[in-house]
Amino acid sequence: MADNQITKTAGLVEKSENLVHWFIVLVGLTYACGFLIVFTFFKSFGIDSVDLIEAKYIHVGVLFILSCLVIAMPLWWLVWPLRLGAKSSYRRQVQKGMREITWRGRIKYFIFNPIKSLFFPDWSIDPTHGIHASWPVRISMILILWSFVSIVMFAPSNFGNNHSRLALFNFLIPMVVLVLGFFGDLFKGGELSASQHYFLKRARFVLRVWWLSAGVSYYVCFLISDYFRREVWILAVFMLIPVLIIIGILLILLNSNRGSNLHNAMARVDACLWALYAIQWTCVMCQICVFIWTIKRNTLDVSLFDVLFGNNYVPELRKAISSFDIAHMSFPHGGIYFVFFIILIVFFLIRNSYRLTQLTEDRSHQVATTVSMAAIVVPLFYVSILTFAYKIYPYIPYDKGGGDYIKCPSVRLTFNANAITEAGFTVVVPQELLSQDASNSFIILNEDESSVFLAATNTDFGGPADWRSDSKPTVYEVRREAISCITQVK
Repeated sequence: MADNQITKTAGLVEKSENLVHWFIVLVGLTYACGFLIVFTFFKSFGIDSVDLIEAKYIHVGVLFILSCLVIAMPLWWLVWPLRLGAKSSYRRQVQKGMREITWRGRIKYFIFNPIKSLFFPDWSIDPTHGIHASWPVRISMILILWSFVSIVMFAPSNFGNNHSRLALFNFLIPMVVLVLGFFGDLFKGGELSASQHYFLKRARFVLRVWWLSAGVSYYVCFLISDYFRREVWILAVFMLIPVLIIIGILLILLNSNRGSNLHNAMARVDACLWALYAIQWTCVMCQICVFIWTIKRNTLDVSLFDVLFGNNYVPELRKAISSFDIAHMSFPHGGIYFVFFIILIVFFLIRNSYRLTQLTEDRSHQVATTVSMAAIVVPLFYVSILTFAYKIYPYIPYDKGGGDYIKCPSVRLTFNANAITEAGFTVVVPQELLSQDASNSFIILNEDESSVFLAATNTDFGGPADWRSDSKPTVYEVRREAISCITQVK
């Protein structure tokens, strides 16, 4: 017994040491990413002077890691099981479709069968984990992760006060989905007849057609409506009609008699489980609408379309398509390339992990595979940092440590008289800063131990909104000892 206790203690100590080592590596990587992003961003303004040690780098590094995880985690979650299950029904269906000689057979396997499985799905629940590990729960967790990161990165500081109901919906609906999943564990073991299964398949077809058609209509309402109450009422109707359909189908199944009392009781249990599962999907559809509502421009003060594709890219694309001027259609110039690099990194990591599972007894090939993977992933990761600094960081509000200065308060500087007239020019104050008036105020871009870097708010290249692109303002550097007072302009 004593030897076993000593062994367990030694194993616990070893795990704790490994955890500390990985924690140090993670913190160092986060700090390094934050420093590179801030340095690269201010380098585009012509500012070379940044402090090496600053808490801001941890914050920016965390935002970068969250942005990577919000793309990588759902992708890994979806692709990794398919990679391990290479002999699944998807692969068999593709092989059967490729062996078909006629175009009619290929259309059946590649077009008709996927559409049929989408609108006429078989109802099946994981017997081990139940509906609390089903697809509605997975999609709901992905959506709440996207909403959380979008709010943390791009929402203004007063988001909770101005959109309290929206913030509540974002986190309340996923809790409802999880609670329904745990309630589903109370109704395992049901048994429906073949006719009842067919009836449920038809019912799910009606629900999915409703979700598709009403969902598109609701998205259009998001684009054309700015009235909160109207959107709430449409959302209530969007969710209420499927719930009424589910309750009606549940009542039909509960009142059906097809055999002995035991069989009827088992069918009622399975009907309750189906109803909970269908309500889960309804809540997920509602959550998708709330997510679209969350990422609107008038909610986050920035459009995610602008972040991903560049300023005004979507209107320009719509204009080019409507005028059939496809030849002059521009390419996206936003953060979509950051998403693309992270997707490539995830696929390379998945491929390397899958290869390592096949080379468990060949150590040399494992090392060679990992090194070749790292030779590709490391440059991609560095390029993703640069892309984040140039294309995403400028949209993060300044009060969250970002580079969006649209709502940054303007300031006026008062200088020491002896600093202005000092001989030897040890302290230099630009002439533009000496002639400040009501129409000539400045904002603070960055500070370090010795200097303050400022830019004009209205005079240079259209203001802070245009600084997100290649247009950059004139930056003024002022030594701290020359400044006697900094006053905020209201």
